Amino acid sequence: MKKFYYFLVLFSVFSHFLFSQKKEERTYSEIRKPYEKMTIDDINAMPYVKLYIQKAKNENNFSKLIQGYRDGRQFDYKNKMKYADSALTVSLNQGTHDDISKEYLSKGIIYYFYQKKYKLALNEYLKAYSYLKGSKDEYHYYKVLYHLGIVKGHLGYYDEAMNHFLKCTSYYRSKLDENHHENEKFNHEKAYLNCLHQLTVLNRYLNNFNKSDSLSMLGYRLTANNSDFALEKSYFLKCIGISRYHKKDYNGARNQLRQCLPTILKRNDFAWASVVYYYLGKTYEVQNDIDRAVGCYEKIDSI
Repeated sequence: MKKFYYFLVLFSVFSHFLFSQKKEERTYSEIRKPYEKMTIDDINAMPYVKLYIQKAKNENNFSKLIQGYRDGRQFDYKNKMKYADSALTVSLNQGTHDDISKEYLSKGIIYYFYQKKYKLALNEYLKAYSYLKGSKDEYHYYKVLYHLGIVKGHLGYYDEAMNHFLKCTSYYRSKLDENHHENEKFNHEKAYLNCLHQLTVLNRYLNNFNKSDSLSMLGYRLTANNSDFALEKSYFLKCIGISRYHKKDYNGARNQLRQCLPTILKRNDFAWASVVYYYLGKTYEVQNDIDRAVGCYEKIDSI
């Protein structure tokens, strides 16, 4: 009996050792694979992200550590700025100018998108731009240009913002037909779709309604059957719904707006959600469904 007991203990220790070895032997790519296509803010990615970060710390691999903090920033909704600051600290001490620029850009995105602190966002974007001198990273250059366009559009400088997005659209479109790694291809396509969405919105602001409608329909066709771009599809549906409202197609507008809302809410994009609620309220109001209209306006008020 004692021999059997000792055998179980030794087997348990040996099994644990083998498991630990197997765990340590996992490459960074293998650790990232389960979550690299997860939706932004999906907390289910974090156990893998923390494993990735710990591996980078154990190996003093600073480039991978920066990537791990970036992943944490992407998926941990409640601790985005914490991971952004960690990535910036490592980049300032061990990274390149491109790394530093990317971290300033990321902090700006958090200020803009999640905290609605637009002046702070602009400051971070300008810092990101200042580190781009001499950079050969075209993708990142246009990403900074894109977010500067977002701020300018928010501040009402529509023509300047339009110029930014036209340049970005041209660049990302040119990359779609090139032979890239799967992740790069995905990023270029996503960026291209986001630029189309911004151009759709800006053309509506500038009363270029036919152009706006054309772009929104193009974006919808490109995303309609691709689950990887569910959020982008919802943005184009939102634009189509708003256009139908202005054309007094209230039933069509309501259908499109209601269809896009769940995905936008899931993304925690309350800025666009409030716009959707506004136009939903207007469609209900014009059809004398006052209770539902008030319900939509109360949603905006709570946001």
